[in-house]
Amino acid sequence: TDKNSLAVLSTWKGYCDKCEEGCADCPPSEVAIRAMEVIESRKWKSKALTYGKLKLGGRFHPSFSIIGTKSSRMSGSDGFNPQGIDRSHEMRSCFTLGESLMGGDFSGFELTIADAVYKDPTWHEMLLTDKKHHAVFGAELYGKTYEEIMDRSNGLYDSSKAGFFQLIYGGTADGMSYKLGLSVNQTQKAENKFFKDYPKILERRSQIYKRFKPLVNGKWNEPDLVIGSLLGHKRYFELEFKICKFFYDMSNNIPFESDVFCERVEGRRQLTTNALQSALHGAIHGIQKKAARAAINHEIQSVGGCATKIVQNEIWKLQPHGINDWVVQPMNIHDEIPAVVYGGNEQLVRETVYQAIDKLKEVIPLLKMDWAAGPNWDQIH
Repeated sequence: TDKNSLAVLSTWKGYCDKCEEGCADCPPSEVAIRAMEVIESRKWKSKALTYGKLKLGGRFHPSFSIIGTKSSRMSGSDGFNPQGIDRSHEMRSCFTLGESLMGGDFSGFELTIADAVYKDPTWHEMLLTDKKHHAVFGAELYGKTYEEIMDRSNGLYDSSKAGFFQLIYGGTADGMSYKLGLSVNQTQKAENKFFKDYPKILERRSQIYKRFKPLVNGKWNEPDLVIGSLLGHKRYFELEFKICKFFYDMSNNIPFESDVFCERVEGRRQLTTNALQSALHGAIHGIQKKAARAAINHEIQSVGGCATKIVQNEIWKLQPHGINDWVVQPMNIHDEIPAVVYGGNEQLVRETVYQAIDKLKEVIPLLKMDWAAGPNWDQIH
C-alpha cells in the first residue's frame, strides 16, 4: 500500500458507546491501527538501512547527481541517498563531519520564492509577520484557533503544513482531502479562503493551466511546450503533449465503426466508438493536468534547486584548483548546505555565503539563511 493511502487509512475511526458514526472520542479502527504499524515499520526500516550503510562505509561518502531531477535539484546516487537522511536529533547528531562543521538552511525558502514569483502584496506582507503561515492556514482548514494548531501535541501542525505546501505546489482541494483524510467540503473551504487572500497566486495558476491545456471542449489548441524559472532553468513538456496529440488524432480517426452499445457507468450507455473516444480524451485530460501541476511546481522548486547550488558553488570556489589540501567541502541537502571547513577559514566561508545570498536577493528579495558552526550536523542550525 502506498504512503498516501496508508496516511488516509491511519485516520479511520472505530466506534464508541456514544455514537454509531464515529466521533472525536472514538478509538482508531482496526484498519487505522494496522496502517500506523506499517507506517512505523517502514520508517524504522529506512533508518536501519541508513545506519547499516554508514556503518559499512565507515564514514559519510555523499554522492550526488548534479542535475538529478527535472527541477534541477540534486539527487542521491551510488546506492545511498543523502537527501533521504532524516532530520531527527538522534540521526543528525551522529554526523561530526570533520574538524570544523558549518552550515545553514534557507528560512521560509519556498515561501520567499513564491513571493518573488507571484508578487502578491498580501503574501509579501504575510511573510513579514512573525506568525507561522501554515498554522494560519491550518486554523482555517480545521476550524481551530492559531494557538491550537501551534500545539504540536495534537498532530494538526504537521498536517496543516502538508496541506499548505500542497497548495503552493499546485495541488487541489481534492488532493488535500485524500492526503489528509478530510472531507472535500472542508478542504475546499480552506482552498477558497487561501486564493481569496492571495489572488495573484490564483491568477498565475490559472494562466499556467491555460498555457498547458491542449484539449479544451474536445478541440485541440497548441499548448506551450516549456516553462522557465526566475533563475533561467527550463522544463520541457514536448513528450507529454506529443502523446496527447497522438491520442487526439486517434480519437478523431477510430479505425473501426460499431453500432454496439456499452455501459460505461451505471445508467449511461454509449456506442463503443464513442466510449473509446471519451476514454482517449480522458487520458489527455489526465496528462495535461499533471503537466500543468508540474509547471506550477517548477516555478518554485527549480528556483530553490538553482539558488542552493549557486551558494554551494561560491563555497566551492574557495577550494584551490589542482592537488591541494582541503579548504572546504560543501554539499547540499534540499535547501540546506552543510560544509566541512579546514585551516581556520570559517570567517571566509561565512562571508562568501552571505555575499552569495545578497546577490540572490536581487531576484528573491526576502531570501535569508542563518550560517553557523557546531560540533555535529544537528547543532549547526
